[in-house]
Amino acid sequence: MSGNSRVIFSVYKEVNDNSVTDYKKQQLKDYKDDLIKRQHQYAEFCGADYFVYENNNQIIDEYNSIQFFKIQQLEILANKYDEVLYLDLDIVPFKFVNFFESHDLSKLCCFQQDCHEWGLKRYVPKDDNRKDVPYLLNERLGYYFHKENLQRLDSQNWWVKACAKNAMLLLENHVDFNNMIINTGVIGGSSGIIKKLRFTNKLDSILKTLRDAKKDNIYPIEISSLIKPNNEVFLTYLIEKNNIPINYINEHWNYIVDDIRKSIDSNSIFLHIINKEFDEYDYLYNLF
Repeated sequence: MSGNSRVIFSVYKEVNDNSVTDYKKQQLKDYKDDLIKRQHQYAEFCGADYFVYENNNQIIDEYNSIQFFKIQQLEILANKYDEVLYLDLDIVPFKFVNFFESHDLSKLCCFQQDCHEWGLKRYVPKDDNRKDVPYLLNERLGYYFHKENLQRLDSQNWWVKACAKNAMLLLENHVDFNNMIINTGVIGGSSGIIKKLRFTNKLDSILKTLRDAKKDNIYPIEISSLIKPNNEVFLTYLIEKNNIPINYINEHWNYIVDDIRKSIDSNSIFLHIINKEFDEYDYLYNLF
């Protein structure tokens, strides 16, 4: 192991508003201690310090306040440690493989999702993605849908997040649109690369850019009305705008299981249990 100082951290706060379902709130509360214990064991395996921070800063709603807080804390810890790894509390180490020794930490390490795959193909029927349907969503990007199917989308839909990022970048004269958004459930890197983000210092200006993008937007009101502040949108926007070096990690390091994909790849290293069905996966794999 290198002589670098290392830290792994997570964030926990009970969410009292409606930004998270009651089931997920209760599951996270019930399994909090088990999740922390598992991550702590993994940190010891990696030779890293481990902390769980409580967030009381109300930036937007409670859910998004937690999400912004984790990026801010990432930057704070980069002032003390050489290498930093953030894990959402619903990230469960499935196999103990050392993250720090498996990646090039001179670049920001994170998993990138294709929002067309995760946002549109999962929620909108395939036969609606045609040019002969009566409602044109966006000719420039080539998406066509029946208008009623927009009800399948919400502010947390991955494709809506990609729309938000693209709209923001358009104001910066970035016209090479893509559907990729970083999932911030797992973020790692060296102190140097994390300090290049300057996310906290730029947050006010980023929020203004989002407000401007909602008004001056390539998307119709049905989409722009869904766009809200989001840490994953903002982080991806910053990275693409400033060409920050990224090491896009393999999906096995952030393997998402949710209400649609519930099965687990046996090669997974970190399970991202978004559906919060910790009891089910503990029963199957003896996680805790």
